[in-house]
Amino acid sequence: MWYESNEEKIRKLQDNLYEARRTILQLLPRTVQEIAEGYYLILTRRDAHDWLEKIVEAATQLAWPYAQETAYSGARAYCPLCRHGTNSYIGEEGFLLPGGMRKHLLGEGNAHECDVMHQVRKLAETYWRPRVEEAEAQERAQKEAELEMRRASEDQFRVDPSSSPQLIDESYAGNGVRDDASLGWAIDRLSQLGFKETRESLVRQLTKEYPRVVVYADPRKNGRIEFSVYRREQVEKPKSRKRWMPHYAGFHLLDTWRNDLISKFEQRVQDAGRSLR
Repeated sequence: MWYESNEEKIRKLQDNLYEARRTILQLLPRTVQEIAEGYYLILTRRDAHDWLEKIVEAATQLAWPYAQETAYSGARAYCPLCRHGTNSYIGEEGFLLPGGMRKHLLGEGNAHECDVMHQVRKLAETYWRPRVEEAEAQERAQKEAELEMRRASEDQFRVDPSSSPQLIDESYAGNGVRDDASLGWAIDRLSQLGFKETRESLVRQLTKEYPRVVVYADPRKNGRIEFSVYRREQVEKPKSRKRWMPHYAGFHLLDTWRNDLISKFEQRVQDAGRSLR
């Protein structure tokens, strides 16, 4: 007696589903079909978004208004893909153009997604998603390897008591970080504010301690110094902090500030400390 394994049944069902979705794609209006067939060109999530937007635009252009726009209602049309419409509470049919049609095609808001569009999207996703996710994983692994190489030779900054030390541009990529001269200036300013710098191998930490709080400084970003204020028990015994207690309070000082800088800083520390009580 011939026996079909579960794996074979699943594979057969997957093949049948693929063929059904391909048939749906081939029954699309020609202009929409030509765009939809390009799903095999999708290499990134941005490509997938653009591909979908082109389909929505092409389908909306095919929608033929059955009623013209009036002073009380916009033009409405049935979906050119599934041929369906929706009944509004005031008895109007179809979808408002173009916004209502878009919601229907994409399933946005509380709209029921077009069944035809849904199957076309799923067909495309079964092709591009595994490839895109694999490429993304490889890119993340490559970036992490590059970061590990840099961590072995470059200074890092501990900017809070619990996170791993960070390279100078690790959190501020694209936003501008200080060069060596500007970084030296920022650290000198922190010294004037009473901060102490400690070093452990390549890890630098700039802190100022108070009876109730500890302030961590992050001097990496261009034009400003960021500060994070923690209760002392959060720093000394982080596992014992209560869940309802705010994790930290933050503020910054701009490089351009010159007048009465120490009093401005101390006032912000006091305000941050009160918010953590």
